[in-house]
Amino acid sequence: IGAGLSSATFTATVASLTSDQTAVLTSTLNGSSQTFTLTGSAPAQLSSVACAPSTLSSNASSTCTVTLSKAAISAATVTLSSNDGLLTVPANVTVTSGQSSATFSATSGSVSSTQNATVTATLSGISKQSVISLAAALQPSSLTCSPAIVNTPGTSLCTVTLTGAASSPLTVTLSSNNTSVSVPASITVSTGTNNATFTVTAAVTSDQAALLTATLNGA
Repeated sequence: IGAGLSSATFTATVASLTSDQTAVLTSTLNGSSQTFTLTGSAPAQLSSVACAPSTLSSNASSTCTVTLSKAAISAATVTLSSNDGLLTVPANVTVTSGQSSATFSATSGSVSSTQNATVTATLSGISKQSVISLAAALQPSSLTCSPAIVNTPGTSLCTVTLTGAASSPLTVTLSSNNTSVSVPASITVSTGTNNATFTVTAAVTSDQAALLTATLNGA
């Protein structure tokens, strides 16, 4: 402190922080001290990215949310990517000033086989990920009837089995290539199950064969 002056100034430099911290500054003269607490505020960091629903079928979308550790002091641009070409995300999403989160959509294409896609969000070198399961549309895996040979007039009990359990009621279309062997127009596979049964009625006057077909999602 120069002669004739009662004060002096100096600069305290805060290094790059990844979390909010405090520092106690102390000045001492002739054995007497004064302190001041300086707070260093770290920029907002990316803490998570989450998507719901986490399972998508073909041509569906999920709402994803990027969350920061605290409200952004200024607009923060979060870079986005997907490791699977069947799941599309925007190139980035912006968390506006004063906010701590932002949303974007992840959209699936035509899914022919079940697989996982990883969405990655990156801000200031920190990356977070969220996994979205891409589920192929259910298809009939088998159609069986018992008995396979019917003494007419008579009936046979048939079962349609799908490649997986239905997440909602599914309508399976039925057909027969023989007009003397009749089937219902359709049957419903209930939620949580992978099969359904129906009755075939045969009324023929000579030995004949009939080809029965079960169709779901075009297959």
